[in-house]
Amino acid sequence: MELLALRCFVAVAEELHFRRAALRLHMSQPPLSAQIQGLERELALRLFRRGPGTPVSLTPAGTTLLPLAREIVELAERARLEVDHVRRCDVGELRVAIAPEITGPRVARAILQFRAAFPNIDCRLREMDAPRQCAEMESGELDVAILHHILAFDDAMTTALDEAQLGVVMRRDDSLSDRSHVDPADLRDGRPIVIPGTLPPTCEHALIEHCRNLGIEPHERYGATGSDAFLEAVSAAFGRPGVALAPERVWGHGVSSMQLAWRPLAAPLPVLKTSALTDSSRESAAAANFRISLLEGEGIARASRSA
Repeated sequence: MELLALRCFVAVAEELHFRRAALRLHMSQPPLSAQIQGLERELALRLFRRGPGTPVSLTPAGTTLLPLAREIVELAERARLEVDHVRRCDVGELRVAIAPEITGPRVARAILQFRAAFPNIDCRLREMDAPRQCAEMESGELDVAILHHILAFDDAMTTALDEAQLGVVMRRDDSLSDRSHVDPADLRDGRPIVIPGTLPPTCEHALIEHCRNLGIEPHERYGATGSDAFLEAVSAAFGRPGVALAPERVWGHGVSSMQLAWRPLAAPLPVLKTSALTDSSRESAAAANFRISLLEGEGIARASRSA
């Protein structure tokens, strides 16, 4: 039995009038009558008593079918509403991973705003390093990845959250701190050079290659704790002052940074970007609405298909 035929049957059974039933269903009377006739042929039973000058009434077969047809039509409507709720992000799940070095109020505000707007969404947050984020995005285990990067991502919706120029961080007693810019040639004296270890693999490889093109060779990587503490440890391990490639924005936060200096490199390094990524080929409604929450949190952000 077709759902449309059952809808027509219920409407006629409740109205006991074909024209009123057709108006109720926003259709003309001939197609409605055809649906009823087809249903009767399928069941090999008459469902209505009808004829010229005779009021429409249910036969015993029609009386038996009516409560069952109502239940089927109501279940179909409930199914449509449930699926529509998922499409409109009223229910479901949102899986978000944030790189451990990314902090600040903006993401927190976006999460609060999203949860207030979509209380029935199960918003699952995890701390996760960039390489694993990229792997889980590719496998479909993650809806949103928030991470640092320097390259654009293919097949990804990118919501830019922040960006900063990479430069060179050193101790303030390092002679390089007296200069306005650091020449790459001054970093070729064997001093330890550390780079961010929190980038996706493709971005880390690109940064290392960029350094090598400048004639400098990175020695180590620093993690989410920041370059200041790690720089001190690396300098001690190598027995001489080292430098770190880091974004300018990290300085001025804490006592240890007062003993460090940031300088741009004379040959510019890549821009370090912070973005929220979703898979453009399978972005869920929940993920799209979370990106909107991020955008509404700061007017300077922008959404694009590439960073």
